[in-house]
Amino acid sequence: MELFKDIPILKVINKNIIKKKDIVINEKLYSIRINNEEIVSLYCLPVYLEELVLGILYQEKIIAKLDSIKSIMIDDEIGIINILLKDSIKNLNMLDRLKKEGFLAPDCTNSTLFSSISNKVICKPIHTNTIIKLDNLHILLKQFEKMSELYRSTGGTHSAALCSGINILFYNEDISRHNCIDKVIGWSFLKGVNLSDKIIITTGRLSASMVVKAIKSSIAILISRSAATWGAIDLANRYNLSLAGFARSSRLNIYTHSERFSL
Repeated sequence: MELFKDIPILKVINKNIIKKKDIVINEKLYSIRINNEEIVSLYCLPVYLEELVLGILYQEKIIAKLDSIKSIMIDDEIGIINILLKDSIKNLNMLDRLKKEGFLAPDCTNSTLFSSISNKVICKPIHTNTIIKLDNLHILLKQFEKMSELYRSTGGTHSAALCSGINILFYNEDISRHNCIDKVIGWSFLKGVNLSDKIIITTGRLSASMVVKAIKSSIAILISRSAATWGAIDLANRYNLSLAGFARSSRLNIYTHSERFSL
């Protein structure tokens, strides 16, 4: 499936109307199913789909190891991702609870995402000695910006990267800021990467739901080119997540746990 399409548009510049072609991003609707039962449907770019679903399941503690999974079937033509889990009473009970309480809804308006962490159901404060030097962060931000090819072509994507030191370990773009983070977490799960000493850089607004994803996965530092909301800042502060926004080559707003940033 193509990631973008060329379409005819009318472009208005001042009072001049020009016929031209433009490039737009091409998302697809997928039904995510576990043991053949739909859990959630969402729009995303049709890349890193295995990482996407594993990221979601890992955050919600439905899976903890790869050997919990029998198989993953992806049908791009009809838009189905079906994950078969091995019989596990604990996992399936957790899945039933999450379905009833709605934790798997992908959008940031879902209040249960917030309540799950407020009630301390599956989250613990982050404990890590990770520190990022500001000079190294500036290097990462420059690399991050250069990698945004789909955004430069279409203006229609968010992006997220998993970083260590001055290296970007994994990068992806998608139509949803949440999908981008889920794919980062899913890739880490597939590769067996410890996230407690890693950094995520993203383009998305830092809302409470974005912070919940980081905390559930024990990410040490979450940085965005955009703003943070008060709900996000409050959660990050209480759960020891370092949160920073408006990240540019030489600028940064550090909201919580500034001890992990050094000159």
